[in-house]
Amino acid sequence: MIHSTRAISPFGVEVELDPGADGRLDDAGREALRALLVDHRVIVMRGLDLTMEQQIDLCRSFGPVPDSPYENFYISNTREDGFLGQRELQWHNDVPYLPSPYLVAALHAVEVVPGSASTMFVDAVRAYATLPEALRQAIEGRTALQVRQRVPDRANRTSDLLPGDICTIHPVVRRQPETGTPYLFVNENMTAQIVGLAEAESDA
Repeated sequence: MIHSTRAISPFGVEVELDPGADGRLDDAGREALRALLVDHRVIVMRGLDLTMEQQIDLCRSFGPVPDSPYENFYISNTREDGFLGQRELQWHNDVPYLPSPYLVAALHAVEVVPGSASTMFVDAVRAYATLPEALRQAIEGRTALQVRQRVPDRANRTSDLLPGDICTIHPVVRRQPETGTPYLFVNENMTAQIVGLAEAESDA
């Protein structure tokens, strides 16, 4: 059950949520969360104490969740099974190189140390809306090659890929399926190149 919502500046919404005694949200709550995500693009829920299984179930409010330890894991610099460690990542979309990119990414903060590095989000809808008109025209109809991340702190290229790695071409500007709202689908880490442009022009 959703008790209250509060818009966050510059974008996003904070939700007070009670998933029930069994940690599961009812159908009405799931539908309300989906609508909030479309409208605000980031949802923050504080005070939840979820197991990995409960988090996965909550994420199913937005669509299918891959049943794989490679997709559902701990990000930590203290746990032995923690991913990333001390590394800082460049701006990125999660796994943009898949033929069907994920609809949603979710993080559940289990241990947060005051003063530690923040997790930050970019509003790709606003990014597109505020582009200069000339740049908007320059990317109109363009596609970009998205590659698997092999290097965390610089742009990944096809030369970084290993045999069997997936790479996929997607539109530079995609649209929200529910509203048709355009948003930028490029990032500094895993967008190898805008198709049809020289590397220097693509990077710029």
